[in-house]
Amino acid sequence: CLLDNLRDGVIFVDSQSRIMVWSQTVEVMTGMSANKVDGMELTPSMLRLSDSLGNEIPNSKSPIDQCFEQRRKISGDYILIGRSGREAKIEMTFIPVIGSHDSLHGAIILAHDSTVQLDLQRQLKDLYKFSMLDPLTQVANRAQFERALDEFVRLRNTSDFECSLIVCDIDFFKAVNDNYNHHIGD
Repeated sequence: CLLDNLRDGVIFVDSQSRIMVWSQTVEVMTGMSANKVDGMELTPSMLRLSDSLGNEIPNSKSPIDQCFEQRRKISGDYILIGRSGREAKIEMTFIPVIGSHDSLHGAIILAHDSTVQLDLQRQLKDLYKFSMLDPLTQVANRAQFERALDEFVRLRNTSDFECSLIVCDIDFFKAVNDNYNHHIGD
């Protein structure tokens, strides 16, 4: 099937929310085979679907129903828990299929697993923070100071705004650490 070659999951439901198409990618995301779900009503509880904050979505607040009622595309970020217990961050789009005379045929649901991208973004943010801040004090380190200083000087050289920079060094600071411990010095 052509849909099985897509990276994103594709589901088609009829106007009663009964599953007509369940792509292989959706099988992987949910752990449920197309044969098992064919003809079943697609509900948030079936997908173990939560909003992006982890709040379970009740069947009465189904995004599919919202899509049908509003007759427009609904998109959002969700958390889907597969049968194996794997939690996936999913971007879902619910698109109504409307025929002539405004008749509702069903909806196409596109599901994009963004778990890997979000994890990479979080890791990059953590690495950036780690490279800029002292882990103990959370104060910017020398490398961050030098980057900020270069940026500050560059901006001031292109403006008429006059300013000064004062850098202080505390002599014999080692004595503070030795007498009062490093946590006080920090």
